Amino acid sequence: MAQLHPASARRMAGEYITAADRFGAEALITASPLCAGHLAGSGGGQLPVYGICEFIAAHYAVAGPDA
Repeated sequence: MAQLHPASARRMAGEYITAADRFGAEALITASPLCAGHLAGSGGGQLPVYGICEFIAAHYAVAGPDA
């Protein structure tokens, strides 16, 4: 979406960030790494933005195959 309709994508990202902030979110988490990058680049600096794998790796102890 960001490549085909950049203005709409920026507006939507801004609305997501504003809504998350208004509801007291501590972070934005998305299943799509492309969305995570777009949100972070669209003012997500107000909140940390994570792809789901990044969030799990950063916040949970991940046991290796020998665990």
